[in-house]
Amino acid sequence: GRDRVEKAVTIERTVKLLLTTDKPLYQPGQSIRIRALALGALDRTPAAGQSVQFTIEDARGNKVFRKAVQASAYGVASADFTLATEVNNGEYKVTAQLDQTTSEKTVTVKPYVLPKFQVKIDTNRTFYQPGQQLAGTVSADYFFGKPVTGGDVHVQGFAYSIGRERVVDLRGKTGDDGKFAFEITLPTYFTGGTQGEETGTFGLEVAVTDQAEHVEQSARVVPVSADPIMIQAVPEAGQLKPGIENRLYLLTAYPDGTPAE
Repeated sequence: GRDRVEKAVTIERTVKLLLTTDKPLYQPGQSIRIRALALGALDRTPAAGQSVQFTIEDARGNKVFRKAVQASAYGVASADFTLATEVNNGEYKVTAQLDQTTSEKTVTVKPYVLPKFQVKIDTNRTFYQPGQQLAGTVSADYFFGKPVTGGDVHVQGFAYSIGRERVVDLRGKTGDDGKFAFEITLPTYFTGGTQGEETGTFGLEVAVTDQAEHVEQSARVVPVSADPIMIQAVPEAGQLKPGIENRLYLLTAYPDGTPAE
């Protein structure tokens, strides 16, 4: 007679590629440093001596760099590409390929200006309940140590109901110490948390403009919860089992994530 046996098999990559660059953002004229680590998918053996092909495409899809590099004894291959001073700005796609295995990464190429001063947002609490008063302070300081005095401050607060809604719009100026204090009454209702619980987040966005018309921004999100302590109950088996003794683990934490000892 005859018999037939079928069995499903899994096809996986024989090599895994880890592709990295030294920075996520580059200016025209800078060098993009690329590095790839090639290891066996099953035994993690370095792909020593194998050829790794590096390519870079600019924001318009033009291939601007291609180079084949032999992996070292540790499975590492690297290459450098220097950008021209006048290039297409935008997202550049970096690709490493070994045989049929490909790894991709995106970097941004555009001119940028280093920040002149730093903006920080401090609040009087790490979490709030709906309707509570939020007291905060905006601090602006130059990197050489002096405060940003007389700077224009724009504070916006955002909450989520049906969508992202701006509920606060404040303006002021920093004092001689580079600080600006503000108070906000939070909305009485928040959405976006666990079903049946009034939990959510409140977003703060701040822009400071110094007297030289230079603008720096900062943002912060604070949790808001109707309950001051969050409690979770987790069955030992993942779900309750009938007919046996079930062990439950209780986790108590504040809305900001710190344990409620």
